[in-house]
Amino acid sequence: MGGFASILAATLADKVASNNVGCSFAMQPAVYEAFPNTLVIPTFYGTGDNDTTLAALPAYALARYNENTFSTKAFASIAGGTHGTPALGHWNPYQVSFMNCHLKNQPADCRNIYTTTDTSAGNCPLCNCATRRMNMCMT
Repeated sequence: MGGFASILAATLADKVASNNVGCSFAMQPAVYEAFPNTLVIPTFYGTGDNDTTLAALPAYALARYNENTFSTKAFASIAGGTHGTPALGHWNPYQVSFMNCHLKNQPADCRNIYTTTDTSAGNCPLCNCATRRMNMCMT
């Protein structure tokens, strides 16, 4: 599922409930004004500062992140990231941590997403990782 579809699905309360969906991870989401922006599950918006795909410009994803009032969400923009960055695997550890946090209630994975200081057990916190630099990050 693409980034746009991931965010759209995260707004459909009836589908989320009937399909037991626990969280959404939207990579390089193309976001449009015309779709709902009322998340009902934890959602991660991941983009790259060099994504020049028109509807997926980082500024659009950030604006939608900021507009949304759902309390559990994250936004990160990989420094130098383009629309093809997901194919390189840079998001993989954060996808795992985000899903483990929200689907399995794993404290170490929650810290990997929502704190900046936990480097225990090889963690590389989303907003403070030397090997996966983010030019913008909010949790």
